[in-house]
Amino acid sequence: MKFPARTAATTTALLFLANSAFAHGISGLQCPELEHLTDNHPDCQSWSRRGECEANPGYMLINCQKSCFSCIESDVDFGEKQKLYYQDECDNNGNVKDLEDKCIKPAVVDELAVKDVIQQSIRYIKNEVMIHEKYSRVRSKCRNDHDMCSIWASVGKCEMSSPQMIDMKKECAPACQTCELLDECGPHFLNSTNVWKPGDLNQMFEQIVDNAKKKTKENISGIEDDKVTAHSRPYHYHTSEEAGDSGESDQDYHDGPWVLTFDNFLSSKECDILISLGDQLGRTRSLAGDKYSSSRTSSHVWCTESCDLHPTVREIIQRISKVTGVPEVNFEHIQLLKYEEGQFYKTHHDYISEHRNMPEGVRILTMFFYLNDVEDGGGTRFRKLDDLTFTPRKGMALLWPSVLDENPHSIDQRTSHEAMPVLKGKKYAANLWLHIRDFRSVFDKGCM
Repeated sequence: MKFPARTAATTTALLFLANSAFAHGISGLQCPELEHLTDNHPDCQSWSRRGECEANPGYMLINCQKSCFSCIESDVDFGEKQKLYYQDECDNNGNVKDLEDKCIKPAVVDELAVKDVIQQSIRYIKNEVMIHEKYSRVRSKCRNDHDMCSIWASVGKCEMSSPQMIDMKKECAPACQTCELLDECGPHFLNSTNVWKPGDLNQMFEQIVDNAKKKTKENISGIEDDKVTAHSRPYHYHTSEEAGDSGESDQDYHDGPWVLTFDNFLSSKECDILISLGDQLGRTRSLAGDKYSSSRTSSHVWCTESCDLHPTVREIIQRISKVTGVPEVNFEHIQLLKYEEGQFYKTHHDYISEHRNMPEGVRILTMFFYLNDVEDGGGTRFRKLDDLTFTPRKGMALLWPSVLDENPHSIDQRTSHEAMPVLKGKKYAANLWLHIRDFRSVFDKGCM
């Protein structure tokens, strides 16, 4: 696949990106060189927003070109052509309109100062905005919206503000060199509330286990006979009395991070519906670069848009939120999986360190669902927990943390795990990851 080369030393700068958030943000722009690009799958835009253009470029950059690639066309003044002096009088006295749209006597304008602002704007755009990653989401928006921007900037208006004035730093961003303020996904997102503080992880798991002992269905999943078992948990939580109450012995669990099973978290019908949704959407193999991943051989698809709105999916999401106490906005979309005979996912961790400095924060919990009984193989194994292994059983859910109780932003290395090879038959499953902060708002804005 051949893409047009970036032009240089002209008044038009073409910027081609495999950056999902930015490409999504400027999908309405058209460039003649890119008009032929198309998407070959209805979920291309959703995948692009999720970051698949970078994660799976071998597939995405061929089959989702329209969603992954876009461009910017901008002339040297990056927006309205800039005036060097006041030209438009608003009355017969030589007055001109100012930022507050009032007719005033024009300030003395130093034409050389205006030219200097324009030259600095050009250098700023070319040497900073078009290069540095922090501007990736705002390159298409960084424009002088008014032909007087450079004049106003030359007389110090960038630092002035009032309710009646235009917002110089946004409407004249190149002249004021403030393009970063146009980023809707900027630092303000980092101020969203963390759902956990130190100690909350253990408290959540303890509450789930305690509620299970009470056998009050409304406090667990709402599914009849949904037994909850702690296969691994911190030693300090366990006592002999508690073991007697629950019918468990000292040997029934590992001393380590929490790992729970819910025997019947999903009904048989719900499992069948999730499998059907995955079939309808079309799962694809995981890629590493332009080749199939050698560590993950399964296929998957994200349950976004209409799939996410399916009544069964909505009910499952609400149920998980009720059990964990984590708000739905912190949930990623469900990932629908399929493992053919011989397929596997080698040891890995669901925690992604890059998320620490992203608006949504890190993944704190994984909920994994088995959607069918597998004839042989396909278990989930935690090597660092004495090879604790779970055999797939239709409707069963696993719940474990990716972070530490004392620091819910830091990885708990002990919960690395693997999907063992399917030896006979097929394995259908689903993943759901919960974040420490609002994920859905960030995703909906294309800020991933």
